[in-house]
Amino acid sequence: MNSNKIAFFSIDVEDWYHLEYFTNADKNLNPSITLDGLNNYIELLEKYDIKSTLFLVGTEAEKIKLSIDKLLSRGHEFGYHSKNHKLVSKISDELFIEELDYAFNFYAKYNITEIGYRAPCFSLGKSKLEILKNHKSFIYDSSFINQPQHPLYSPLDLSGFKKTNDGIYTKNGFYEFEVSTEKFLGINIPISGGGYIRLLPWFIYKFLLKRYLNNHNTYSFYIHPFETSSIKLAPPQGTSILTRIRFNYNRRKVLTRMEKVIKILKKADFKFMTYKDYLNEDIN
Repeated sequence: MNSNKIAFFSIDVEDWYHLEYFTNADKNLNPSITLDGLNNYIELLEKYDIKSTLFLVGTEAEKIKLSIDKLLSRGHEFGYHSKNHKLVSKISDELFIEELDYAFNFYAKYNITEIGYRAPCFSLGKSKLEILKNHKSFIYDSSFINQPQHPLYSPLDLSGFKKTNDGIYTKNGFYEFEVSTEKFLGINIPISGGGYIRLLPWFIYKFLLKRYLNNHNTYSFYIHPFETSSIKLAPPQGTSILTRIRFNYNRRKVLTRMEKVIKILKKADFKFMTYKDYLNEDIN
């Protein structure tokens, strides 16, 4: 078992209109932020020589295809985040298998034959996990987040999985990586980036993060390009006030807060790895 302190950084490469509360929005109303946000994210991580896992939505592949080989050559890893960001819990098993086959064929062009997966909105669920685990190409998943109160997240039953490290589980050679949460006032709060690094007051996020790191030796961080983009975005007309706040609140602070998280992790002696690099080290 790998006993080092390990931090995983990842980005779900999707665009603003893939957010569940913009499902019916006209995607042509605002510019794409995939490349802008991704470039800002990679620039910050490479400042600290950190390699990242990029979970790519299939519909975004055309936008970044010129960057894939370059990012792979610089040590970053690509995973899969569905074909078009539909909730996995709302599609059939047959369509889910088609999406996994699509990823296999797409990544074969880049000589990637072992793929990691993260479900949109952590919506995988037990039955889809079994399908994923038995697919010919997928070697791990990162859709497990222990926050049962969230209406979109699907709980994962890891019965039969063996815990090999903090937040890391394995079964028959397939791995599950848990997204980090910390209990606060009786509720599990994600301290793993995403909207929480924007919406929580920084002093609370930092307190929960440091408390988590004192008691765990793995940490998983994720973010989205719209959160690291420098482009000013106006939500579509008819968007509720709450959604407008949730979408844009503190976006301009995300990269600064990310850098603070990196410094906290470095001070706590965490080593930065991609998920696949961890598996290669753990297995070998």
